[in-house]
Amino acid sequence: MSTVGNIPQELLDRIVQGLKSLGDKTVAVGESSSGGLISAALLGVDGAGAWYKGGGVLYTKESRVSWAGWTEADLRNYRGPTDAVVSGLAESVAKQLGADYAVGESGIAGPHGIGRRLPAGFTCVAVSRPQGRAFTRVIRTGSEDRVQNMHRFALEGLTLLAEVLESDLKDAQGGARSKL
Repeated sequence: MSTVGNIPQELLDRIVQGLKSLGDKTVAVGESSSGGLISAALLGVDGAGAWYKGGGVLYTKESRVSWAGWTEADLRNYRGPTDAVVSGLAESVAKQLGADYAVGESGIAGPHGIGRRLPAGFTCVAVSRPQGRAFTRVIRTGSEDRVQNMHRFALEGLTLLAEVLESDLKDAQGGARSKL
């Protein structure tokens, strides 16, 4: 069976199983430099309508104002993708769409970066949750290949989602907390 973006089927199965095992939870996506690939991979799963609430490609500042609740202060203070930025994207999208979980992603796909701090291949991903803090991860691919980075960013966002769902399931079952 093929998947959108060559995302491993096992990873998508882990996500669906996690959402179902936690009590039919739902997910939304607010992504930027992955260009919609996170949502596309999720929508490629049969039955996604039962748990996918929606998503947006929030690539421009205007889209972040319209869809993610950014303010003039957010625009003035924006210095590139950070844990706080992607956590905010995830939390805003979850709230707007009524989703239990949400993936936020923002990065620099390439081929050019923005100085040493934000090279091509840099992204931050976050997963917001119904309770507790969002989990975040910084990825540096070391590649300037734009399309390759977009696919990697999507893979990393989906991997973090699967790990958060599995961690929350262990917590719900009274198990030891996994280390994310």
